[in-house]
Amino acid sequence: GKALAVVVREGVLKTGQWVRLGGDAGKISVMHNAAGKDVQEAKPGQPVSIVVTWQEDETTIGGGDFLEVMERQDALDAARDFQRQQLEKALEGAKYYDADDLRAAHFQGMVGTNSARMDRIVKSELKRQQRNADIKRAKLASELGEDFEDDEEEVTDVDMKLRQMKGTAATKELDDSKRPIGLIVKADTELTIQAITTWVQSYAEKNSAAIRIVSQGVGKVTPGDIKIADASRSWIVTFNLGTLPPAVAGAAQEAGLMVRNQEIIYRLFEDIEAIHKFHVNPPYVWDSMVKMQVTQVGTITVKRREVEVVGATVKDGTTKMTYAYDVVRHGAVVAEKIKMKSARKGPEVVTELAKGAEAGIVFEGFEGVEEGDVIIGYEKRDRQPLFGTLNEKMFME
Repeated sequence: GKALAVVVREGVLKTGQWVRLGGDAGKISVMHNAAGKDVQEAKPGQPVSIVVTWQEDETTIGGGDFLEVMERQDALDAARDFQRQQLEKALEGAKYYDADDLRAAHFQGMVGTNSARMDRIVKSELKRQQRNADIKRAKLASELGEDFEDDEEEVTDVDMKLRQMKGTAATKELDDSKRPIGLIVKADTELTIQAITTWVQSYAEKNSAAIRIVSQGVGKVTPGDIKIADASRSWIVTFNLGTLPPAVAGAAQEAGLMVRNQEIIYRLFEDIEAIHKFHVNPPYVWDSMVKMQVTQVGTITVKRREVEVVGATVKDGTTKMTYAYDVVRHGAVVAEKIKMKSARKGPEVVTELAKGAEAGIVFEGFEGVEEGDVIIGYEKRDRQPLFGTLNEKMFME
């Protein structure tokens, strides 16, 4: 069977165990370590290559982020549940109405279904999809003042309009979440390279991350790697390769490139995740500083206008006038980043309230606080530099 490159995350992986990967379930029959030797088990952090005897011969390997060890029946049941869920998503997301496209949409969304069974599903679903398509086209034709029933050319125009509507989003400028981030991956063995690239692909799919592996290979970082990274504006990540040769380190520094090497593979994964989040998240963060519980809500008249006064008790932290406040009700945010206008502790006007203090508070930007609401105060601060030193984003060119 096909070999899978995996890295053990938790527990111990052993030959003979049943595993589930997406819509597949099977039994581990062979296991090799990074040196290609037969082994019976692998511990956390170890990359290994395994061969699994899958339950269904027609199953294509893939479809899941993690390989899960389970009892035989649990693995089979979980695989069937995954297949059913993915099938529903694939059919629900199918945008075109011929059998080939529907089947393609299905296989992009899931792995492992008997082809004869798939044909039966397609024939049944195809009829429903076609009916829905006809309804949409007729409705659009009506809105455009066209005759859907009698004029074939008009129907073609409607189809073109539908395609234009679907493609509108493609004309928008890419935001940072869509701009590609380039990686050059170097490691000590081919098996480790496979484990890293597989993880990157899985992470990118799961997080809709535009991460591109520009180059990969076994062995030390070379001047050629630096040139490729500089030309493409890509990040270099390495595993178990030690320090850079002086000439390569100098070339990287001159080009303004950072090379991240890790000896533990999950630290490398964390580095790649940090690089992605640094590029797509805003340059600031909101730190939770104070939490209050609303005990009562009333009103006062100020210059002939009723103003809401919130009676609250500080449960944790200290309030400040400069913080931004969220109002949370039953776990949902009902007002976001509002300002505290004034606070009174008895007759005294105060600018801060410590833990345990009770006060009447007037907020600006929102009225409608209710007894029992939780109010959380946040302080805005600049995000920490990436790896402690980097502030500039570097997307591929």
